[in-house]
Amino acid sequence: MRAFYGDSVATSGQFAISDINRLVGSIDFDKSEVDGSSPQRFARQLDLRAEAFAIRERHQILSYRRLDALSNQIANRLLQDFGTKPLRVGLIFPLTIEAIAAHLGVWKAGKTCVPIDPAFPPARAAEILTDARAQVAIVAESEFESTRKLNTLECTLEFRSATDAMPERAPCVAVAADDHAAIIYVPGPDGRPTGIVHTHRSLLHRCWSDTQYFQISAHDRIALLASPGHGSGIPQMLSALLNGASVHPFDLQLRSFDELYDWLW
Repeated sequence: MRAFYGDSVATSGQFAISDINRLVGSIDFDKSEVDGSSPQRFARQLDLRAEAFAIRERHQILSYRRLDALSNQIANRLLQDFGTKPLRVGLIFPLTIEAIAAHLGVWKAGKTCVPIDPAFPPARAAEILTDARAQVAIVAESEFESTRKLNTLECTLEFRSATDAMPERAPCVAVAADDHAAIIYVPGPDGRPTGIVHTHRSLLHRCWSDTQYFQISAHDRIALLASPGHGSGIPQMLSALLNGASVHPFDLQLRSFDELYDWLW
């Protein structure tokens, strides 16, 4: 095992971390970047690896350039419809390219994600959206009708219609480290969902820590097995995209463990 703890270095066998970095690529994530935002760190990876592939889902591959363009369309739609005011946006998607682009787009618009696992019962999804005071949701096509029936939102946008005809240019929105990035709901002591607010600073710190501990670099391929509606989903996604690596979503609710075994090997 290898890990960084502050300024100390743990090594495994005869290999120091500096030796491993030379073999697999340097780990270029300075702790000072924790004082920025997730879109800023992503933009840095875009400058370095625009044509590298960012996401692979089944037979679909999306480069960093195309992911940037798709997420910009989401951001520009939110800014067109709601301006620059603070906004909490429900996101209801299976593990797909669209789900990842939607999260990034919400952040680029300076808004807050409220991710919800589509497997949640409608009553729980409605309770989360109401508690979070979400005004709008962006959803997969498969979730559009069921989300509209919840009657808790001002507006429900289906992902493809939300991006239709929207410009692909990057929005001019300043996102600060202490801006709210996501509200993730976990079971509370009484069994009801309890929202945990994550700032960009807290998400970046988790990503920086994981990067150092697991020695993540642009050469890595990272499996995304957890929905962003659960605690580990967003960190898994960001550990790839904020390091120039590729993220590989695999939705266990739609596919089997036998498929997972074949997919991993």
